[in-house]
Amino acid sequence: RTAGFVVNTLEGGYKAYRNHVLTAFTQPKNILILGGKTGSGKTDILHELAKGGEQVIDLEAIAHHKGSSYGAIGQAPQPSSEQFENLLHAQWSQLDPERRVWLEDESRHIGACFIPLPFWEQMQYAQELVFVDIPKEVRIQRLVREYACYDHQLLLEASERIKKRLGGQHYKEIIEALTKYDYATVADISLNYYDKAYLYGLSQHRVKQVTRLEVQEDNPAATAKKIMEVVTA
Repeated sequence: RTAGFVVNTLEGGYKAYRNHVLTAFTQPKNILILGGKTGSGKTDILHELAKGGEQVIDLEAIAHHKGSSYGAIGQAPQPSSEQFENLLHAQWSQLDPERRVWLEDESRHIGACFIPLPFWEQMQYAQELVFVDIPKEVRIQRLVREYACYDHQLLLEASERIKKRLGGQHYKEIIEALTKYDYATVADISLNYYDKAYLYGLSQHRVKQVTRLEVQEDNPAATAKKIMEVVTA
């Protein structure tokens, strides 16, 4: 206080605060999930929904990670899972409980950060999931734009981390493409794995309704507008 900061004392200390944070995630809210395969531009669409007045929480922004093996590239260091929960709560607690909130479809872990279980369960049983279905060719173009600008070595290391999941032949083809700076081929092969993984995760959801929206162009603003036209009121 003498240094000029506005300070408060937490009753019960940090332990009480942590209990408050974790308990808050059990409070039900009207959650809608934005889904789509890797490279669909879900984060940009989410931000366009926010511009349109919707409540959103960008989990990947809080976690400093885009979810895939390549997701840490270009991001700040990740917070601990505990700090991730604290940051998530700071946004969760500010939401209007009378209005819906949009979240991007995620696995339980985002890089090294884990979504708290009560929060994760609310996502799994959300009111609705809007699946944005964008052609693979369009998604490849987006991924090339997003990642080709980064250090080549980081792309090699990220590919190495999913070597077993890709399979020996696909991994070999990716490395050969990287040596030629053929990033479109890298994205194409990687999506063979990521698309299967995403569709499996989608099948495990227990959402009340899945709405599929076919989109041909990578235009987040236009896609957000279409979502608002088809989503359940």
